[in-house]
Amino acid sequence: VSVLPSIDLDAGNNVQICEGETITLTATGSGEFLWSTGETSSSIEVQPSKTTTYSVIATNGNCSETDMILVTVEEKPWVDLEDDLSICFGESVIITAEGNGDFLWSTGETSQSITVSPEITTKYSVTVTNGQCGNSTTDEVYVYVKDQIIASAGENITIQQGEKVILEALGGSTYFWSTGETTQSIIVQPFETTIYNVEVGNGTCSELAEVEVTVIEKTLLINDGLDITICRGEEVTLTASGGTAYLWDTGDMKPSITVKPNENRVYSVSSLRNNEVYTADIKIVVEDCAIGKEKEINIYPNPTSDVVNIHLPGLKTKVKVIVYALNGSLVYNKEIKADNNGVFTQIDMSSVAKGIYLIRIFNNEYNETKKILVV
Repeated sequence: VSVLPSIDLDAGNNVQICEGETITLTATGSGEFLWSTGETSSSIEVQPSKTTTYSVIATNGNCSETDMILVTVEEKPWVDLEDDLSICFGESVIITAEGNGDFLWSTGETSQSITVSPEITTKYSVTVTNGQCGNSTTDEVYVYVKDQIIASAGENITIQQGEKVILEALGGSTYFWSTGETTQSIIVQPFETTIYNVEVGNGTCSELAEVEVTVIEKTLLINDGLDITICRGEEVTLTASGGTAYLWDTGDMKPSITVKPNENRVYSVSSLRNNEVYTADIKIVVEDCAIGKEKEINIYPNPTSDVVNIHLPGLKTKVKVIVYALNGSLVYNKEIKADNNGVFTQIDMSSVAKGIYLIRIFNNEYNETKKILVV
């Protein structure tokens, strides 16, 4: 019996390479070699694309041995970000990276996902590093920020009980109010202090705005609370508002009374509301105007809620008549010719807001300004 010497085959220790690398595998021992690749040399070069086990057989006469070696392939780092994103101003968005290895964002964060809320269009990048192979790769994504909506529901406002007010929103092309209405302007009549919200949109984004309407109890007033100056012998109409039933110190029980005091006097009116008596007063100052016929002005009715008549019987030349509100806004502007009865015109005040207006009548030789109350 002949005992053949041992082959002592060794394919080497298992190894690890990076994707794309080439490595030499060397088998030691006696005899002839046959690798699983088909090669017969003791050393072979391989470039596996994935982790692979290689085997080698050594034959010496009638004896043979087999050994194996594992070549582990580490992937190159890769990263993939989603497509560019669009958000509305003030919104946040989550960006998630897919890849292998360690993540490092341009924001300094190291998680796989980050949450961002840019105020302007911003580019975000992420780098993935594979610790074994020492390589890195980068991808980037843009987050586009749409124009900011400057939504407004107007300034806070105070009204009296029973009054209506127009609320107008600005800043967009679509509007949705907390009342359910979808118009840009709405009319409300709250009976208690109320906050109204509106969602202002531009087709893709929206912004909220709010306005507070403070409701106060009605105030009892006479001619809007302003004292009146008249010429001796003139009549003046006093109108109370803010109540229901009225009682004047003259004994009258109507909302409006016409008086003709010969001296300074204070008139008062009372009204019952919520089982309480409210009182208001107004002072009438009487002056000796001593105007001539040529400067006589008749404006009636005053107060008015419809047409007001203006008659200057002593003027024989044309004049310009201008009516404007206390805030300066123009209501009426017209030149009026004179005839045998002087100057006469009618002005429709039914469409203007309630309040005090100034009537200016003038030409090259004449210039007078009077007040009128629209109720």
